[in-house]
Amino acid sequence: MTAETSSMSSEKPGGYPLNLLVGSPDPKNLCMKCDLLLKKPVQARCGHRFCSACLLQLVRDGPTRCSKCVEENSFEEDISILQPDGFFPDRAAKREIEGLPAKCINTGCSWSGVVRNYEEHIIICPKLLVVCEECMKQMPRDQLVQHVKQCSKKRSTCRFAFLGCTEKVEGNIVEHEQKSFVNHLGLVLDVLHKTSGVTPVPPGTLEARISFIEQKLVVVEQMVSLRTVTEPHLGASCGKESHLSQKRTTGVTDKESSTAGEHLGALRQRLELAEQSIHRFEDVVTVLNREVQSVAVQRIGGDQVQHGNIGTIDFLNSKIRTFEQEVGVNGVALADLRKKVEAMEMATFDGIFIWKITEVSRKRSDAISGRQIAHYSPAFYTSRYGFRLCLRIYLNGDGAGRGTHISLFFVIMKGEHDALIRWPFRQKVTLMLMDQNNREHVIDAFRPDQTSSSFQRPVNELNVASGCPLFCSLATLDASRNSYVRDDTLFIKCIVDTSDL
Repeated sequence: MTAETSSMSSEKPGGYPLNLLVGSPDPKNLCMKCDLLLKKPVQARCGHRFCSACLLQLVRDGPTRCSKCVEENSFEEDISILQPDGFFPDRAAKREIEGLPAKCINTGCSWSGVVRNYEEHIIICPKLLVVCEECMKQMPRDQLVQHVKQCSKKRSTCRFAFLGCTEKVEGNIVEHEQKSFVNHLGLVLDVLHKTSGVTPVPPGTLEARISFIEQKLVVVEQMVSLRTVTEPHLGASCGKESHLSQKRTTGVTDKESSTAGEHLGALRQRLELAEQSIHRFEDVVTVLNREVQSVAVQRIGGDQVQHGNIGTIDFLNSKIRTFEQEVGVNGVALADLRKKVEAMEMATFDGIFIWKITEVSRKRSDAISGRQIAHYSPAFYTSRYGFRLCLRIYLNGDGAGRGTHISLFFVIMKGEHDALIRWPFRQKVTLMLMDQNNREHVIDAFRPDQTSSSFQRPVNELNVASGCPLFCSLATLDASRNSYVRDDTLFIKCIVDTSDL
């Protein structure tokens, strides 16, 4: 019967409205997509925060570039690619935002509290804008019940519907009852005729029925007058002349007088039946009026209960959507945790790491087409609390090696124990493409340039990669005499000199 509208909807992407906060919002608490206050914030690998629903919408059709990284000119391959399993819930930001002072955004509402309680309030807010489905007029929720009673477009059932009136009245029901008085009275008379046993008047318009009854009343009046005139003479013991004279005066015979008396008695009986029917009709009308008033009161109460039930249902639906979103975010967090566990299982802690790359043909094809040009290895370490490192490979080359070589790079990652490590990184690094026949490995080595930002303590998740853009030519990789790729798999080995650590 009513459709609620609001400035926010939990089932659609988008954060909390900015005017919800008592003060000005902190830019760090704004979603990178919708620019609203973060709702259930998640953080991507590039460090940018999004509403969980906004980010899920962004990656709905697959991995996509982070527009904020592009805008800030800090785009990095893979790190700045938003993926369905590449983000995690930012619980610290969620606690901070949900604890901020808030006020209701609906005009006239005095509610205030904190952000976490806003969604529960907005479901029952008396000043939330709602729409009347009859006239489509928008108004605060607490004015809806009174408006529905007086709505100019409201279509009501006529009170005489139980007697047969089929009109659906838009607007004032009293005006309809006044215009249809004759028809309603006809319906009532038909019901009375059926229930009282009185012979009905001929069918036709109500005016014709009234005319018929008036004619009958004239006849009755004439008969009554005749009876009044004749009765004194009928019992008198007058002479024949006097009797004949009286006959001549009245022009009525004894037989005619008797017939008139019988007719008058019958009419009196019918009149008594009509009076009884009228009394019954008055009783019926009284009962019906009471029933109509009772139904009207029940309907108003039912409308109020229904509006309350609608609010409860909307609140429960909101809770269900919240739980569904939390399940989705928890699923993403679980997938991220599973990846971390797998990475820890593959990690080494002695500076020596062998990276097994499978499905080489498909990944080369993806690199050539541009779908995914680079791949990162799992992390490995120089010791349990040492440098955190990884490799990045371009199977169709990068920079000077694009289209002709495999490019292999060494990357220093941010670690949990960086504060305890001596910086910059200065260890010798050896990179190796392993010949699976153990005959002729492709080997390259370098010592770090200690002035390069690539080897300083990381500020972001990953430092800028450094390595060999011309590591191995594709011709050498594909040569039939070599066994670098076997069963669509190749192996990369990295050795970090840890002798002086």
